[in-house]
Amino acid sequence: MPTGWMLGYAIGAVVVVVVAVLVVTAIVLANRVVRQAGDIAAALVEAREHTQGLWEVATINRHLESIAESATILRRLAGGDPT
Repeated sequence: MPTGWMLGYAIGAVVVVVVAVLVVTAIVLANRVVRQAGDIAAALVEAREHTQGLWEVATINRHLESIAESATILRRLAGGDPT
């Protein structure tokens, strides 16, 4: 019967070691995810800074259309080509 107890203790020890390895692995992976999340957040801020000017394209287009319309009106008033 002592063999049964020893086998039980051995199996218990193996289970404890496996669980400990899994917990340590989970903690290491969680730390890696946290680091990567920080890097991703920094990259997103940098991308936003580099593309901020693109949001002004619509405004620039509206101003250019207004300038083109004004130029067309002036051309018509000056007797030039109406197109």
